[in-house]
Amino acid sequence: MIAENCDYGNCTGLDIIMNLAIDDGVSSRGHRTNIFNPSAKLVGIASGMHTEYDHCCVLDYAGGLSTGNNPINNHHQ
Repeated sequence: MIAENCDYGNCTGLDIIMNLAIDDGVSSRGHRTNIFNPSAKLVGIASGMHTEYDHCCVLDYAGGLSTGNNPINNHHQ
């Protein structure tokens, strides 16, 4: 499982998560689906300045990690 959400213009963690969870204006509700996907066990987050929207935050979700052919169990982390 892998997915990504991008948020533009919000600068606090609470505002970013609320915007993605409410997902207003996105008919598929894809941002909401990603946040609440029970298969997403890990998330990596990067945020910074954006030339047009002042701020940008990217969230990448994964179902787990693996090293070669050996999956890493993330259920207890």
